[in-house]
Amino acid sequence: MKYLQTSHIEIQKSGLRDDYLRRGVAFLGAPRKHPYDPEKIILVVNPFSRETDFYELRLQDILHVEERSNLVSEDGESVQIAEIWVLRGGLAVKFEPFVVGTSSVAGRAVWDREARNPR
Repeated sequence: MKYLQTSHIEIQKSGLRDDYLRRGVAFLGAPRKHPYDPEKIILVVNPFSRETDFYELRLQDILHVEERSNLVSEDGESVQIAEIWVLRGGLAVKFEPFVVGTSSVAGRAVWDREARNPR
């Protein structure tokens, strides 16, 4: 996926602890450059998983960033993990993998041929 292959991004944001704790929500993951929008970042929740969730966050909504430990794969690949505090009420998009046809997402389908045309 293009989203997961984009390069690492450096984010320099810092604020007063009481301010971002009160106004923000923390997300943990590996920040990446957005593939086409310089005003957004991608935050990959578990970068070494084949089926990982990730978030698209607007830079203007980021209140504070703290670097956490590096995550290292079995192959020796290293990824920097960050805790990113995002403004409560800000707009974000969550991408998550799912298996098509499972009961957990069946109600979200726009058109389900089996449900509309039972045999």
